[in-house]
Amino acid sequence: VLGWREDAATLMRAADLFIFPRAEEVVDGAAREGLGLVVVEAQAAGLPALLSRGIPDDAIVNSAICEVLSLADGADSWADAARSILSRERPDARASLAMIERSPFALAAGFQNLIALHGL
Repeated sequence: VLGWREDAATLMRAADLFIFPRAEEVVDGAAREGLGLVVVEAQAAGLPALLSRGIPDDAIVNSAICEVLSLADGADSWADAARSILSRERPDARASLAMIERSPFALAAGFQNLIALHGL
């Protein structure tokens, strides 16, 4: 909706909840999310997330701020889960970022993987 943005982290820190109802099966030729990097970015910003089962488990680094539901659970279940998440205390954004920085998604880890891939 907002187009390309350089300030996605700022927008995420200003939000209360990240909802990502990604398709869980191939529908009309659209496959499941490959990884869901935006889910990792939301966690890095400390943004609580409500996700569908279409997101690979690898994308969930901070399970304390990510809740996963099936799309088949329906809109009422999603709304109830969103209300429940919003009633909780906001997670510590610095602690969430630290978790990402210790994960395979950290810049240093990615660089080391790239070096290893190329045998350098």
